Amino acid sequence: MEFLGRLHTQGGGPAASQLPESQFPRRASNNASVSFKAFSEDPLATLISSAGDSTRLSLVVGAGASMEAGLLSWEQLVASLLRRAVQSRGLFDTSDADAMRRWETEAARDGPLGAAAIFEALTDEDVRDQWIHDALFSEGTPGDFAPGAISRQIPRLYEAFGDRLRVMTMNYDDLVEQAFRESEVAEPVALATADQRHPGGTFPIHHLHGYFGRDDGPRGDIVLSEADYQRMQQRSAWQEDLVRTALRDSTVVFVGTSMVDPNLIRYLHGVEQGASAACFAVFVRQGSYGVEVPPAGIPEAREEALRARWQALGVTPVFVDHFVDVAQVLHEIARRRQLGSGYVALPERARGWVDTVRRDILGAEEAERFSRTQRTLVNELQASLDAAVSAAETLGAGEWGEKLALSLWLVDADGEHLTNWATTDRIHLDPDTVEPVPISEHARWVAVRSYCHGTALGESRDVYASRWHFIKGMPLVVESDMHGRIPIGCLTVASRLGKHETALNTMEDIVEAGFNRALARSVLALLDQPFDGGTIRTVV
Repeated sequence: MEFLGRLHTQGGGPAASQLPESQFPRRASNNASVSFKAFSEDPLATLISSAGDSTRLSLVVGAGASMEAGLLSWEQLVASLLRRAVQSRGLFDTSDADAMRRWETEAARDGPLGAAAIFEALTDEDVRDQWIHDALFSEGTPGDFAPGAISRQIPRLYEAFGDRLRVMTMNYDDLVEQAFRESEVAEPVALATADQRHPGGTFPIHHLHGYFGRDDGPRGDIVLSEADYQRMQQRSAWQEDLVRTALRDSTVVFVGTSMVDPNLIRYLHGVEQGASAACFAVFVRQGSYGVEVPPAGIPEAREEALRARWQALGVTPVFVDHFVDVAQVLHEIARRRQLGSGYVALPERARGWVDTVRRDILGAEEAERFSRTQRTLVNELQASLDAAVSAAETLGAGEWGEKLALSLWLVDADGEHLTNWATTDRIHLDPDTVEPVPISEHARWVAVRSYCHGTALGESRDVYASRWHFIKGMPLVVESDMHGRIPIGCLTVASRLGKHETALNTMEDIVEAGFNRALARSVLALLDQPFDGGTIRTVV
């Protein structure tokens, strides 16, 4: 099983992933909802089969894998560096927020590469890399960040492909290496220099733009600014040889990248048409279209233009709806590789899981049974919440004296809606009164947005009709030999205290991880009862 959990809170800095409540529409988003159906349709189905059946697979990982773990995007990193540069030089009063925003806007007029060049021009060479490290990890260490869903699926690919898998990343961090260490499927080694040798029995992770890791491995040349890119073009770079070799001898899949990196574009132009094996780039629609964008017209035009652009370079673009789908794509490739003709696509697996849980756990097919089942289900959820609080207290959180409520949201068979099936502070009496909520990145529900992002979100609520003032959403994913990986829904925990008082938002990372694990394991064990032979503890 898998539970994703670094909490992003409103107003929490660059990693914040939500807007104030007033900015969310009271209707469903007019943009496309997520759907499991896409995983059995082209071009996504072709990507899964082509990559899964390939002789050799090369994966190129971009910033999306870092951002889901709470690290900065490239643009956010450069903005942070610009702030430190002007502070160190004393160019103006940096306490003036308006002046600082104006400075960042002006510096970014030539794009991130130009802005990074300004940072370098204002910064002494001997502190440049250390400042990049400090900004990326918020003046902490790489060990303060845990791998997210994308990074955690890469060891699954290794289990499926073995040494026929090649992993390249444009990220400085060691999240992929940490995912390998946690899975224990292979001992990873970071390679970031022209010396690509590595000890026997280890699996190399090639860092194309340099490396900052908790193992103090070879840093290599940190590639950030336009000057760095120019230097790479003027000399024979090992990165270019590696990527172009991958394009010629393997199926290549780009994930977590917007494909704007100048080096990637140059590498693609440098490979003759028809000389490369299959090549795919996974793009995410989430974050591309505001709620005001009409459902027809602009999205289709943009995606058709991107298809034409990348197909001219031999790349097949594949669009998925939300960030949570990217890790799912990697899982489906690995599962296809391992099972071959026995592979069952996500839509069929998800429907089997949802139908079974709806019938055997929720009792949703019969009103009378549903109302009786509710009481047992709510009691089980309360026990799970109590166990999670106890785990947090054991890890040093102190005694939690606040009142909490836990809600269970589950996806429907088509992957298009989430439904709040049970909440510890109330009892549902009729399944027909439980209303599904469309899955949309712009939904006002924390549970839905947390599900779409594939990461934990926290949000303050100041609604006169509710006694709950802070809500934490935590996506639920089941992963087993029987089901494979299925994003099944979300848990939300609500507190009567505000953002700055509730332990949900103020606990340390190690405590939060323990709370999340205990809660997820308990709830997933409850939901797994129909599949592992457990007895459903309810009055029928």
